Parts: sequence; structure tokens; C-alpha cells
Amino acid sequence: MRNILTRIVEEIREAIVPTLFFIIAFHIVALSARLMRLEYGVEPATVAIATVGALFVSKVILIVDKLPFVDLFRRRPLVYNILWKTGFYWSFALLFRFLEELIPLIGKHGGLAETLNALVEEIVWPHFWGLQLWLLVFLAQYCLASELIRALGAQKVKQLFFYSRDIYEDGLEIISPSESNR
Repeated sequence: MRNILTRIVEEIREAIVPTLFFIIAFHIVALSARLMRLEYGVEPATVAIATVGALFVSKVILIVDKLPFVDLFRRRPLVYNILWKTGFYWSFALLFRFLEELIPLIGKHGGLAETLNALVEEIVWPHFWGLQLWLLVFLAQYCLASELIRALGAQKVKQLFFYSRDIYEDGLEIISPSESNR
């Protein structure tokens, strides 16, 4: 029982950062969608959909990250893995966005062919691609940050962001908060 509880706590701890990141990102995307439609209020359904979408994407990323081919370029420079993961995640996000648009139309139009035709005609394509570009930017930022943390280590990144730094010719020296107050 203790092993199960430890594993649950570990899973929750792993999920916190991507979940918070994508909750913020998806709410920005949802607000942008509303503003693009000239509706200047955020409806509760939009907030709920953005939150559920963020929870879903963060869990999918955690699951997909366990697959062996996701780190295909682990031994190459970071840019390879960042671009690979961004493209991989974005492809899945694009697929899910199409499904999100397609599912409500299935009930209206019956067959798949009619539904696909209706989808092509009813989607506001500039709006759709604008939101996809937002998502691409957020996924790239997430992949960049997660790969840097993986490469440098969480402790080093924490030091770089939250402690004073002095730059010397031979590199970067991290100074703890107690030393920087002297």
C-alpha cells in the first residue's frame, strides 16, 4: 500500500509543472479565441474546456514522454530533441483539434463524408490556424524548458533563476542568497 501511495504522490508531483504550464497556455488560447470572435467575455464553459484540455495535454505529454522513440535524439544537440518533441506533440494536438471540431458535426450530418465536408466548410480557417500557432509556440516553449532542465538538472536551473549570479571570463558563478546580501 505504501508503494502505491508513493507512486501516486510521485505521479502528482510530475504532473504539477506541465499542468500549470498548459492551464495558463490554454487559457491564453481560449481568451484569444474569444477575442478573435469579438466576444469580450470569458464564458465559464470556455474556462472549463481550457482547464480540461490542459489537464488532458499535460497527462498525454507525461505518458508519451515514457515512450522510447520520443527521445530519439537524446545524444544529439538539444535543438534536435526540442524540434522533434515540439513537432510530435503539435501533430497530436492538431489531430485532437480536428476531432474537437469534427465530433459535434457528426450528429448533425450523419455520415463521415458529409461531416468532413461540413467541417471543411464550417471551420473558420484563419481562426483555427491562429490558435494552432499559439499552441505551437507554447509547446515549443515547454519542450525547450523541459529539455534544458533535463540537460542542466533541476537544481542548476533553480540556481540560475533564483540566485544572484556573477559572470566571470571563465564562466558563471552562482552566489547563494545569503552570500549576495553581504
